[in-house]
Amino acid sequence: DVIKNDRDEGYTKEFMKQFAQKYYSVVAANPDMEANVFKSQASQDALGLIDKVNAFKNKDGKMMLVATIADEKQHPVEISQSQWQRLWLADDKQDYKTHLAATLYADKLQAALEQGAVKRMQDKPLEKMETAKLLRGDNNEWVLYMKPEAKEGFAVEPSESDLKRFFSALKKGGEIKGDDLLKDMAAKYYPQVVADPSMKRDLFYGDVPTEDKSRIDHASIFRTNDDKFMLSASVEGEGKQQPREITQSQWQRLWFAPDMYEYKRRLSAIVFADVLHKEQSQAQSQPQSQEKVPLQSAKRGANSLDLESFKSIKAKHPDALLLFRINDTYRSYMKDAEICSKVLGVDMAKQIDGKTGERVPVAEFPHFELDAYLPKL
Repeated sequence: DVIKNDRDEGYTKEFMKQFAQKYYSVVAANPDMEANVFKSQASQDALGLIDKVNAFKNKDGKMMLVATIADEKQHPVEISQSQWQRLWLADDKQDYKTHLAATLYADKLQAALEQGAVKRMQDKPLEKMETAKLLRGDNNEWVLYMKPEAKEGFAVEPSESDLKRFFSALKKGGEIKGDDLLKDMAAKYYPQVVADPSMKRDLFYGDVPTEDKSRIDHASIFRTNDDKFMLSASVEGEGKQQPREITQSQWQRLWFAPDMYEYKRRLSAIVFADVLHKEQSQAQSQPQSQEKVPLQSAKRGANSLDLESFKSIKAKHPDALLLFRINDTYRSYMKDAEICSKVLGVDMAKQIDGKTGERVPVAEFPHFELDAYLPKL
């Protein structure tokens, strides 16, 4: 009414100030009354997809806004005079434009969110990785170890799709592309693990009883002239033990362990578990020693059950080369053994099947050589 009936602009402005003073004190006492005309209801994930927002007037004098959503530039949309005016009153004009874009491009944002295209909006670049390496875990699974520069390293189990992409790139582009992809993977997973530490995988210390590790002394890992990886240690009450062979993966993890000494003690507690718990091991092995074993050689014999399985599976898949995991080795039989021996250069022997008396060609190799041998096969 004042604006309608009074043409004195000075009086109108004075009236508005009094009007504002009245409500300012009321809202200060009751913050819930505040109406925020500069913010939208968009989530932080949605706001994070918005970039390069600009408000302008076109040649026709229309007020327009344009933005990039999930790295895709959108067509400009017209905004109202009220929305344009609020831009000049906003304390943070860029923030207001981002929220306005969230309202105007709500459908585009929803589609992008459903496709999992949440964009990282960071002022600083991604962590620069000092080390990014795929290693084998205790259960032979692939684990990605990452260490940013001047920060603590840790490991995470990558998704199956990321692993497929890595091995595909490695096959097509060689080591350089593979290394680059590993660092990209590390840069992707690092912020996720920082936000959710439960994703971390323990590659180095594991769940080994403290009392077992405390009995280990003088643990040493070394490589022999014939390229075997060995572990030696002394066990309290049992003296120095004969070196035992470890896997290539266990050897590799040594060089990434934050505390090599602690890692070697933990690994020794696992490898020499039968020595640490000798009485328990003897009790468990006693019934087995009374069983009849249909092998001519405990180490390299052709177990009749394995041979039956081989023949059965081979009949279904005659074109496949079959490998059987037997303790710490992979073993092949008959024609497959001849192929393995020829292609891989491993020894082949003929063993007698204890059930049929048949002389069976057998070839085998250490399980940790599988990654190197599979491409050749």
